[in-house]
Parts: sequence; C-alpha cells; structure tokens
Amino acid sequence: RAAPASACEGSGGFGLRSLGFHDSWADAFNRIDVNNDGRLQKAEVRRFLEDNHVHISNKEFEAMWETATAEGDDDDDSLTKDEWVAFMDRSHQTYAMQLWRSMKADPSIAGSVMYLGGSMLFAMMPYFKSIRPEVVTKCGQLLYITGGTLFLSICVGRHTDRVRQQKMLSDMLLVDGAKPQR
Repeated sequence: RAAPASACEGSGGFGLRSLGFHDSWADAFNRIDVNNDGRLQKAEVRRFLEDNHVHISNKEFEAMWETATAEGDDDDDSLTKDEWVAFMDRSHQTYAMQLWRSMKADPSIAGSVMYLGGSMLFAMMPYFKSIRPEVVTKCGQLLYITGGTLFLSICVGRHTDRVRQQKMLSDMLLVDGAKPQR
C-alpha cells in the first residue's frame, strides 16, 4: 500500500512488524540487507520500500536517506547495522528529544540564542538606568530583535524538517508504530 501522506503523523508504517520483525531493529536490518554485506545501501532500502508498496518520490527518498545517514560515518551511500539501529532508536524518541538532538550540535542555534538574548538585554538596559536612549538606538534594537527572531525560527524550522524526515522514513518501516524490543 502507499505510504500515508504524512507518515510521521499516522499511526505507523507499513511493514517491519508485518514481516516478522518483532524482536529487534537488527532483524530488520538483516532482512533489508539482501546482499549480506553488513551495510544497507540506498538501493536496498529503496527496493524494500517498493517491494512493500511504499511509493515515495525520488526527492522525498533522497531527503530521508540524507537524514538517516547524517549521524553516521562519512559513507553517505550506506548504513552499518550499528548506524541503522541508532537511527531507528533516535527516530522513536519523543519529538522534543529528537528536535533537541538535532539542534544542539548546530552552532547557528547557539548564535541565534546569543544574538537574540544580547539584543533583548541591550533593549532592556535603558530601563535599568536613568539614561534615555535615542530613537536611532531603539530602531537598531528592534532590528536586532527581529533579525535574531527570524534567524532562530529559520534554524528551528530546518531542524524540524530534519526530524520529520527521519521519523517519516522510520515510520514507513513499521506496521503499528510500536518499537520492537531490542
């Protein structure tokens, strides 16, 4: 059957459970790794999805594959069993935890928070002193705050997309959304 329009919002995916993967993500890896080389190639995962009637565009698949391999080694064309298990475990954490994991390693998030925090502190400074800031200073402060807010929202949006793609790929591989026991 076709994948749901938003697999990450549905009740689960189509298939690892229905194919007998009740015990571990490693069992699923072994089933998908048809050439038994200990690595999942894009073609193997793509074939697995197609064989199980999950139809997604090449663009969607490439985006999800990039997300799946983002925290692995430098080989973007395959996943080891350990990388696969880590990916599946990460994608079944709470949404907030996934978003935090994605954002905490991004220096642009730290920069955004510092920029916005500094701008807000700078904007509040005149209220703690008797010195009245000039109109130009107020306009500059407004720009800093607005810019910092926009920068932060762009960063959060990018990481939200990454977490959704990871969750979507993972959910496509499940039948009921329940995490197998490891």
